[in-house]
Amino acid sequence: RGHSLTNGHVARLAQMSGARMIVNSDAHDPSDLLKPSFQQSVALGAGIPRDLLNEILNNNPTRLRERTLLRRI
Repeated sequence: RGHSLTNGHVARLAQMSGARMIVNSDAHDPSDLLKPSFQQSVALGAGIPRDLLNEILNNNPTRLRERTLLRRI
């Protein structure tokens, strides 16, 4: 809830450094999980350009899951 105040700053630093980004919720309860449409709103509100949305909302989370699964093997 309060973490979102720095989303734009973090997004700018990540873009400048070439870091891969994802949008998450820091969920503590199932009701804290973000629906895809709200994830998009959060990303756009943080200043993420529309042309990076697919990368940030779909491709990067998939890469993270794959890397996590590979480490378990």
